Amino acid sequence: MNVLGLVSVVIPCYNQSHFLGETIESLREQSYKNYEIIVVNDGSTDDTATIAGKFCDVKLIEQKNMGLAAARNAGLRESKGEFVVFLDSDDRLLPNALETGVNALRKYPDCAFVSGFCRRIASDVSVLRFIKQPRIENGADHYQVLLRNNYIWTPANVMFRRDIFEKLSEFDTSMNPTADYDLYLRIARQFPVHQHGEIVSEYRQHGANMSSNHLEMLNNTLKVFEAQDEYVKDNPDYKKALKRGIKFYLYLYGKRVVFRTFTLLREKKWKEVIQNGLMLAHYLSILFNNIMRILPEAIPAKSKKSPVKDETYSLPEKPLVIIEPNKGWAALNFINLWNYRDLLYVLTKRDVQIHYKQTVLGAVWAVIQPLFTMIIFTLFFGKLTGVPSDGLPYPIFAYAGLIPWTFFSNAVTNSGNSLVLNSNLITKVYFPRMVIPIAAVTAGILDLLIAFGFFVLMMFYYKIGLSVNMLMIPVLIVFVSLLAIGVGVLMSALNVKYRDVRYALPFFIQLGLFITPIIYPLSLVPEKWRWLLLLNPLAGLVEAFRDACFGRPFDWTSIVISAALTFFVLISTAYVFRKMEDNFADIV
Repeated sequence: MNVLGLVSVVIPCYNQSHFLGETIESLREQSYKNYEIIVVNDGSTDDTATIAGKFCDVKLIEQKNMGLAAARNAGLRESKGEFVVFLDSDDRLLPNALETGVNALRKYPDCAFVSGFCRRIASDVSVLRFIKQPRIENGADHYQVLLRNNYIWTPANVMFRRDIFEKLSEFDTSMNPTADYDLYLRIARQFPVHQHGEIVSEYRQHGANMSSNHLEMLNNTLKVFEAQDEYVKDNPDYKKALKRGIKFYLYLYGKRVVFRTFTLLREKKWKEVIQNGLMLAHYLSILFNNIMRILPEAIPAKSKKSPVKDETYSLPEKPLVIIEPNKGWAALNFINLWNYRDLLYVLTKRDVQIHYKQTVLGAVWAVIQPLFTMIIFTLFFGKLTGVPSDGLPYPIFAYAGLIPWTFFSNAVTNSGNSLVLNSNLITKVYFPRMVIPIAAVTAGILDLLIAFGFFVLMMFYYKIGLSVNMLMIPVLIVFVSLLAIGVGVLMSALNVKYRDVRYALPFFIQLGLFITPIIYPLSLVPEKWRWLLLLNPLAGLVEAFRDACFGRPFDWTSIVISAALTFFVLISTAYVFRKMEDNFADIV
């Protein structure tokens, strides 16, 4: 039974006895005196029970270690107040906190909870630099705002009505570090809430904060978002807010993991570097598993809408699409490809998802493949054979070449097999067949970007600075992609008619590794024979990619040659594909 006007303050504590005394004292200084203090000792191995026992007005609950959410639930069940505040054992309430919360809840009787702001303090209670906290306008949709970002920085900022927990379940113990965020969303989705905007708590920042475990926080935050999927699917504004929230937390925690890795590299703490490197790999896996949730929806092709005069629909006088056989060499008809760009998006998304479906490491494979190849090349070519590397450390020299090569080889392989693997789709519905091999290429761009992110870390390790030449990298990626599309569409068409291609293709790709300057620099090839190597358009693109990464002057002659050859390959193979595609449905 709830006691009217009573505020129950629940303090879960696990091995924070050195802060617990200050936390309790902050309650005894409240201007609002009608409160009860419940300390839940969550299996602490320090003297938490002893500290709590020194205060005669504290009710102590002992339990085995079950986690923060379970400790809050235990305190909630023992509470008797009309209002409830959950105060972490390392934080403190300002003297006006309880009075401000009670007054706000009485002013807004329909609200399930009210929230305020906090100020940050260090372990020694010194006040840290103030960071502006989001202020929510009156009348705003708090559920939508919370989807974008949890504006409640610490649970101490919130005062709940006790009876709201009789209508909703308690803290979800499966989302332990972010169970409070989950609760705010569940409440705001169904009931009015209010932000009064007063500073009511002190949020202590120290190394043992649960929020300092960035990957655990990110994993559980994403669990919270997954639980919202079924509630936002029919509301475009909520869906947009959810995507924005996922982007925000992926960036927030990813940035912290990367910065931590850089700090350890500078300090040469190699053991911690390895541990943080594994965390970074785990983050890349999380990023990949959620990247499809934040991509925009497929963009449908625009069509001219004619006004409907009658309720019944009548067919147009002329067909919307005329399908007829090609006469002679077929036109490339790039406009037709553009009209099916939504299909290209859907197929690309599908290929990305299938690529890592039911894999343990997920997107980490995008780094493992070039990384282990680099290690082997370094041992055999860099150390044993002594292949030169243009004055650069051989590992980063080789990895820089492997980034575009790995993307190209995988893209051509996947593209070459794409039509055969999608035979059911080809035989059932009309669409430009070239969309399928193109989608197989574009699906690999995500892997390339992940591998390049690891390359940036290597540059910091080897103390190689970033240069303005790196602005050329997106252009080079486009040209490598176009070359992969050109080769891929040809291989896919030949593979439909001649199934030997799927056996020959890996062999020729392996040969391509040796006629492309991956293992060795282009400068190693004698000048008189270099033109022969540049007949391989990928050779000039790989060398230009290295120049862009390491800030070296570009060889514009080789870039122009490679670009011209790329366009020639793309256009000529597209013509061959269009000529052959008429028979795909019959022989695939």
